[in-house]
Amino acid sequence: MMLHIEDSEQSSPTTIETFLVINEAGIPLFFQSFNPRYKDVDQILLAGFLQAIHTFSSTVIETNVNQGVITIDYGDKIITMTSLKSLKFVLIHSSQLDDKTKQGLQYLKELFIELFGSDATIIQANLDNDEKILKYRKEVISHLSSLHLHDTWVPYWLMDPPSNLSSEFVTLIDGKRSIKEIRDLNPLQDNQHNDVMQLLSFLWINGYLDFKNIFLPDDYLAKTNNYGKFINLVIDELQQSSMQLPQELITNIDSLLTGEIPFKTILKEIPEVLQEESIVFLEYLFKRSNRS
Repeated sequence: MMLHIEDSEQSSPTTIETFLVINEAGIPLFFQSFNPRYKDVDQILLAGFLQAIHTFSSTVIETNVNQGVITIDYGDKIITMTSLKSLKFVLIHSSQLDDKTKQGLQYLKELFIELFGSDATIIQANLDNDEKILKYRKEVISHLSSLHLHDTWVPYWLMDPPSNLSSEFVTLIDGKRSIKEIRDLNPLQDNQHNDVMQLLSFLWINGYLDFKNIFLPDDYLAKTNNYGKFINLVIDELQQSSMQLPQELITNIDSLLTGEIPFKTILKEIPEVLQEESIVFLEYLFKRSNRS
């Protein structure tokens, strides 16, 4: 990872951020993100990290293991790991789990074994059983999803939208309107706020759309140790897509990514004519970071 967000109170993520199923070899069999900022995280690296935590916790810090459940505070996140047969089921979340979520997790554990067996492999779980995966993902979303979208985010299509969506709603998602603007135009008749937000959540979770303008005014952006190693690669990738970045822009941005300056202040330090390009660059850098 090259760039990360020091979470501010304003940008506190949803309760459940990530759900994974990992086999005894540390291979991810199923992955579902509920945080649009981190949807491109490297699943294999994350699974290996969680496997190492599980091994360490269960063999060294035995007090963290309670009836097969391991709960670890990791910065501003909580990692909950529980096992069934040879599989580990992992939740990454930001607050304590309520009883409903615990019951949902137990159901999802049993359903996974029922659908795929306890000796599932990554090929079996993700390639050979498409209908089963779709069924399981639907149940995961139903029992765990609590996606929190911000009004300033701008949705845009990644693929053709579902055919059952109204043309009015489809055209409102044009890569320019914010969620608030879409909601205020009221394309849905019933409970305006909830219906629009739930539909956008559904479309994002199922890969139909993504969001830009994801940084909030009080987000603090900080470079990581890998920044210097990957920054030139990212610049080359953007330039190959016809985006030309002035060296003065890169140098200016580089000096501001200290983790101590809020995003709103970073923008003020960048000439107005370069602000739009700066946002594109930072968002690409952040999303690319999650795959590195």
